[in-house]
Amino acid sequence: MRLKMKNFVRTILIAMFLCLPVIAQPTINGDMSDATYNSLSQFSSGRDGGGTNNNLNLIKFYADGTDLYLGITGEISGANNIMLFFDFSGYKGRGTNTLGAGTVGAFANIGTTKMDFDVDYALEFTENFTDNNLFINGCRYRREAPTVSDAAIGQTANQNGAAVSFNLGAVFGGVGNIQVGYDNGYALDNNKGLELKIPIDVFAGVNSTMAFRVFAVIGTVNGYFYNECIPGDPGASNPGTNPDFSAIANQKFYTSFAPLVKGITFEGVVDFYYPSSAWMGDLMDNTPFFHNAGDGSCMFSYCGLEVNDCGTYAYQGIVWNPTGQGNGCTSGSGHVNYCNAVVENTSFLNNVNNITLTLNFFQLSATQHRNWGAPGDGPNGIMGDHRVYSGGIGYVYVNGAQVLLTQDNRLSVDIEYPAPYGTGDYSIGDGMGNFELHTNDADWENALNNGNNQVTYGFYSFSPVVQSIYGAYEFTVILKEGNVVENFAVQNVAAGGFYQLNAPGVKVNVDAAELTYGTKRVLARESLEDAGGSLPIGVDAKTDYNYWEMGTTCESITSDVTFDISDIPNITNTDNLVILKRESSYDDWEVWGNVTLPGAGGLTANEIRANDLLTYSEFALGSTGGNALPVELQAFRGTVSKNNITLNWQTATEKNNYGFDVERKVNKTGNWETLGFVNGHGNSHSTKNYSFVDDDLPLTGKYYYRLKQMDMDGKYEYSATIMFELNKPLSYNLFQNYPNPFNPSTTITYQLPEDGRVKILIYDMLGRLVKELVNEEKEAGIYKVEFTTKGLASGTYIYQLQAAGKIMLNKKMLLLK
Repeated sequence: MRLKMKNFVRTILIAMFLCLPVIAQPTINGDMSDATYNSLSQFSSGRDGGGTNNNLNLIKFYADGTDLYLGITGEISGANNIMLFFDFSGYKGRGTNTLGAGTVGAFANIGTTKMDFDVDYALEFTENFTDNNLFINGCRYRREAPTVSDAAIGQTANQNGAAVSFNLGAVFGGVGNIQVGYDNGYALDNNKGLELKIPIDVFAGVNSTMAFRVFAVIGTVNGYFYNECIPGDPGASNPGTNPDFSAIANQKFYTSFAPLVKGITFEGVVDFYYPSSAWMGDLMDNTPFFHNAGDGSCMFSYCGLEVNDCGTYAYQGIVWNPTGQGNGCTSGSGHVNYCNAVVENTSFLNNVNNITLTLNFFQLSATQHRNWGAPGDGPNGIMGDHRVYSGGIGYVYVNGAQVLLTQDNRLSVDIEYPAPYGTGDYSIGDGMGNFELHTNDADWENALNNGNNQVTYGFYSFSPVVQSIYGAYEFTVILKEGNVVENFAVQNVAAGGFYQLNAPGVKVNVDAAELTYGTKRVLARESLEDAGGSLPIGVDAKTDYNYWEMGTTCESITSDVTFDISDIPNITNTDNLVILKRESSYDDWEVWGNVTLPGAGGLTANEIRANDLLTYSEFALGSTGGNALPVELQAFRGTVSKNNITLNWQTATEKNNYGFDVERKVNKTGNWETLGFVNGHGNSHSTKNYSFVDDDLPLTGKYYYRLKQMDMDGKYEYSATIMFELNKPLSYNLFQNYPNPFNPSTTITYQLPEDGRVKILIYDMLGRLVKELVNEEKEAGIYKVEFTTKGLASGTYIYQLQAAGKIMLNKKMLLLK
C-alpha cells in the first residue's frame, strides 16, 4: 500500500445548550441530595415493565481524576437487579459483538445480548429474596481472549445506605476497592438509590485521560431485561432475554461521554449532503477527485490511503462549506447540525446556556498506517491510520460572547477503516491547545488552566468513517484541563536537508522523502509524562519524565532523528542509554538498533540520535544499566549498509564466558533462529569488542536481533532485543543535494527500486560532462555519494541519474565560492 495525502483545513463547529450544576464531592450513603452531582442522564421513556416497585430516575456523576462517583436514583425489589454497562473511550471491549456468556448471576444468561455501544465493564446489583440485601457481581469484557471474565464481589449488609467496600480490582484486572451504598427509600424520597465510588485504577487499561459513558437497566438474575432503562426507550414491550439493543431504531442506549477529570463534553453532528457524491469519503475506484458546484467552492479533497491490491481508496477527507457560506454552495451543499446533549464536570458553571465550541484552521501534519488487529486482518493487514492535525484555533462562546481562546491546537485521531479494510468501529483521539493569556474570561481560565497554560481535548466518534450518498457523522469533543505539558512543532521539509524543531528538542536530517500529493511535513511532539508500556528484555528502566512522537505526511522517508536529553534527570552513564521505539501506545517498546550516543558522531553530550529511520512513531529513552547477564554487556547496537546489518557489542568484564549465539527473527511474529556463534574471552577484566554481519537480507521488513550469552557450564542469558528496518524503494528518485548552495562539497542521495547499472553524472550549464561520480552495478536501495568541487568555478551544475540504460532524473545545484 502507498499512503497519499493532501493538506486540508478542517473546521469542526459544535454548538451546545447546557444547564450545568455545581460540583461537590459526594459521600457514599445512597442519598444523592447530600452532594451536588453532575447530571449525566435521566429516565424519560415512561415505561414501567418492571412494575411499581422497580424504578429508575437519574444517573449522576462526579470524577476528580482519581475516583469515579456514580449515583443512580431509583429502587428495585423481589430478586430484580440494576445492571450498569460501562464504555471507556480508550479501551476496546466487545465492540459490535454480542456480550458473551459469563459464569455468575445475570452475566451467565446474557451471552447473546447485543448492545449499541462498545461495552467494556459491567456491574450487577441484585436484591436478595430472603434478607433484601444486594448481591454484587462484576464482569470485564474484551475483544481478545478471554472475552469475558466475571466473579461475585460481595453483598451489602442492609438497604439503609451504609457504605461497604469490596475488592473490585481483582475482577476488573486493576487495583482498588469499590464502595457501595444503597438506600431503598426512593418511594418517599426521590434522591435515594444506589451510590458508588470506584477508583479509576480498578479498570484495567483505563486512565484519567479517557472519558466514559454508561447504560443502566432493570432486569432479573435470569437475564431478562425490562423496558425501564437510562437512557433510551426499548418500546412498550420488555426487551426480554438476550435482546439486540442495536436493532431498536432511533434510540441510543448509552449516555453522553463524560470526562474523568475537570471538563466539559460537547457533542456535534456534521450532516453533509450532496445528491450524487459521498461526503466523508467513499470507496472510490478513481484518482483524487473534485466536485465543483458553480465556482468550485464545494470541493472534495483527497486525503487518504491507496489500496493497490484492489485499486480503491480506503478513506478520503472532504472540505465543504456549510450552507450559506461561500458562493455556489447554496443548493445541496454541506450542513452542520448541532446537538443539545452535553455534560460538564466543573465547579464554576451553573445554569449556563448556549455554550459553543469552535475548532478550525487545522492542517494535516502527520499520518501513519495502523493495524489494530492480528497480522493479516484486512487487505495487507492495514485496518486504519493515525492522523495528527495541528495549527488549529479554538474558541468557546457563551451566548455568543467569547470566553476562551486557545492557539496552536493539535488533534490526533486513530481512524478504523470499514470492511473489508477493518472493523470500522470508531474514531478516537486526543489533543491540546495553548491558552491565549489575558484574552479569556477569568472563571474559565482559572477552572481549566492548572498552571501549565494548556488545555486538552478528547475526540470520539462511533459513526462510520465512510458514508454513502447521505450520512451524518456524530462526534464528541471533551474540553479538559491540561494535566500534561507537551511541546510540539511542525516543519515543511524537502527531499533532503537538516531541520531543527526547537520546542520538542528534536533535529531531523532527511536523506530521502517522497509524497505524491500535498506538502512534505515532519511533526515532533514531546509529552512530559510517563508513556507507560512494557520494557524489552535487558532494558532495566526508561525515563518517566517524557517521550516523543514523530510523524510525517510523506509516503516514505529516510532520516536520522536527534533528541535533546538535557532536561532528563538522573542520567549517570550515557554508555548504557538506548532509544526505545513503539508503533503506538497499544504496543510494547522495542530497542532501536542503530544509535549514536551522546558526545559521538558530532553530537553534544546532551544529544542522542536514532539513525536510518524509515518509519516514525513513538520514542523514549531507556537504560541497560543494571544488566543481569553473566558478563557486563556495555553496548549492543548495529548499523545498516545496503541490505547488510552489522551488529556490534562490547563487554566491560567477562566471567566464565563461552561465547554468544547471534539470533534473529523477521518481523515481530516470526520465530527466532540462530545465525552463528562468536567465541567469548572466558574471563576478562578489560573491554572486549565483538561484531557479526548478517548479509544479503531482503530489502523489506523489520529484523530483530538478540545475543544468547553462554557460560562454560551451559547456563545462558539473553540480551536486550534490538530492531532494524529495511525497505525497498518504490521508484527511482534523485533527491536535492545537501547542502545547497555549497562549497566545497555536497552530498547527493538517490534511490533504486531494482538492481542494475547506475550512473551519477555531473554537467555544467553548457551540457559538458564535468565528472562521473558513479558508474557501477548497484542493488536496490538508497545511496549517498559526496561530490567535491576541486578545480570548478562557481555556478549552476546539473546532476543526473541514469539507470536501466536511460536517463531517469536531473536536478540543479549551485556552487558558491
